[in-house]
Parts: sequence; C-alpha cells; structure tokens
Amino acid sequence: MPINARVGLEHKLGGWTNAFEVYTVGAKTHVSVQRAEQMTPAYTLFNFRSSYEWQNFRVDFAIENLTNTLYFPALGGFNMAGYMVWTNYNYSRFPVPSPVPGMGRNVIAGLTVKF
Repeated sequence: MPINARVGLEHKLGGWTNAFEVYTVGAKTHVSVQRAEQMTPAYTLFNFRSSYEWQNFRVDFAIENLTNTLYFPALGGFNMAGYMVWTNYNYSRFPVPSPVPGMGRNVIAGLTVKF
C-alpha cells in the first residue's frame, strides 16, 4: 500500500454531529510483475457525514467521494474482463489488464432506534 492519510474534522452542537473527511493516497509505482500488480495514480477523496440524535432516535446521512472522482484503489486488484486472452479464434478486445476503479459518489442514509 502506498503512503496514505485520512484527516477529519468533526463538529458537535446539541443533537447535531457533522464531519468532513479528506482521504489521500499516493501513486503506487513499486509493483511485482510476477504477481501482475497494477500501477495506480494518486488520488484524494472528500467525504461528508452528518447525524442528528433526538431521544431514542438517530438519523444519519453521508456522502462519500463528494466530488465523484475517478480513482483506482491501490489494493483493488485488476479487471479480469480486460485481460488479453488467446482463444482458438482471436484475442480479446482489450490488450492489457486494467485496475478496478473505485466507487463513485455514494449517498448513505440511516435511522437508528434505541429500545
């Protein structure tokens, strides 16, 4: 795993809790050819989380990858559909394996009830 850092800022006021998070990962350039590891570029993701707690209820809301950045996780493996395979007829359409892209923008909502 290349160098990476996660930094967050959280604010609480009454029943509200809000958090903003920055997650950054450096480029993966030191790879093992024998294991078919893929090089991946550096990326930075921004996440936002908010929740409100009232009596026995809590409502959560989050947006991950706020800017909808296209990124390739360093430990995400490679896309087998893109691997060049020889068949009796021809080669596959893609000449080299490609890294698996990470998830795009994610919206999360939740409700918690305490009994």
